[in-house]
Amino acid sequence: MNEINHIISTNQFDDKSKLRELFERAHEFCEMNSNGGLKPVLQGKILATLFYEPSTRTRFSFEAAMRKLGGGVISTENAMVSSSAKK
Repeated sequence: MNEINHIISTNQFDDKSKLRELFERAHEFCEMNSNGGLKPVLQGKILATLFYEPSTRTRFSFEAAMRKLGGGVISTENAMVSSSAKK
């Protein structure tokens, strides 16, 4: 799985074993801890989001997922206005 950085199409998976490995890895993110919550598999990791257009629903979805998995989030709501992209 290490050679695939981005998934664009199912055609990238030339055999079922790579696809199975992908699903097994995704399943690891869904395992529950003893308290019934998701295991903090992303503890110590930080997600940085940079949106060039306002997208509250998408931003909140990404942030909620990251926090449920134990990670932190830094973000900007409208990078086109509030970042060096404006220059």
